[in-house]
Amino acid sequence: MKKVMFVCQSLGNGGAERVVSVLTDELSEADYRVFILTMTKEKQVYNINENVEIVAPHKNYNAGILGKLQRVKIIRDEIIKHKIDVVVAFSHYNAMFSVIASYGLPVRIIGSERNDPAQLKNRKILNSTRNILYKKLDCLVCQTDEAKAYFPNKIQEKTTIILNPISASIIDPYCGEKEKKIVTFCRLEPQKNLRMLIDAFEMLYEEYPDYELNIYGEGSERENLLNYIVSKGLVNVISIKPFCKDVHQKVMKATIFALPSNYEGLSNSMIEAMALGIPTVVTDCPCGGARMVIENNKNGIMVAVDDPKAMYEAFKKIIVSPKFAKELSNNGVKIRDKLNCKKIAKQWKKAIDG
Repeated sequence: MKKVMFVCQSLGNGGAERVVSVLTDELSEADYRVFILTMTKEKQVYNINENVEIVAPHKNYNAGILGKLQRVKIIRDEIIKHKIDVVVAFSHYNAMFSVIASYGLPVRIIGSERNDPAQLKNRKILNSTRNILYKKLDCLVCQTDEAKAYFPNKIQEKTTIILNPISASIIDPYCGEKEKKIVTFCRLEPQKNLRMLIDAFEMLYEEYPDYELNIYGEGSERENLLNYIVSKGLVNVISIKPFCKDVHQKVMKATIFALPSNYEGLSNSMIEAMALGIPTVVTDCPCGGARMVIENNKNGIMVAVDDPKAMYEAFKKIIVSPKFAKELSNNGVKIRDKLNCKKIAKQWKKAIDG
């Protein structure tokens, strides 16, 4: 039985962590023995199949290069200890660490680029180091064509595109009367540009004061966003709620799901909202994740990055036309078949088996 070890930061709230939970569940039911190595200690949010072994040798890492070498040693020690055949490393740092850790060992290394790789272009040393080490990967998995195209040809030659899976356990789409709510669920980080969403909602609220905005998530921007909401005088209609395991039940009746990111890989919250039948409005941001699944004005709406007026106009287009909203909803749920977890797991098995 082939031993596969996923390397990720944690099993806390995050898109990569959700994908790891879904993939390991599928692979553990196939002919693989599956491990998850988490590099940092964080509260586990996602359920993990009982057949998956979680390896969590959490340590207090030193700063700088010494801390990075500690992580490399942990990965190497676990590869040797468990006689791992394949490492699947989520994030560029973990992929780089895994390449170094595997030196001289008979192990296949797969890197998984989870975000926009161009975000490192101004960090020249890190960008160059990543490219050098990625050339040593046996396979690189990207989520979008644009992400793949960013890398040099030698890396592209060993790159495959695999979209994120939708969990088989996701609840059924809601077909009843919608609530006058706009929702999002994501990490509260600068990348998500949630001020744009607040600005767009402010414009909408002037015309439709019976609507509210619910933001679900945790992150470094929480206090800044709360202060921004206070400054707008919108505390009675905009709320920031903690991330919860049953977030799908909380948002399923919403009129609109919105995500105003400056950049993304392939947003899990976006594809899950579509699968729930919530009309979806997102930015057409680098590295093209929305473009991989949305046909504009057919199964969702894409607007320009950092354009709150365009997002407001998309909200209004949905609100004034229940027929259009229903079309978006009905077409959106078709993503369940496209991103069926068994179909996506089959693509991953091909990458793992080489």
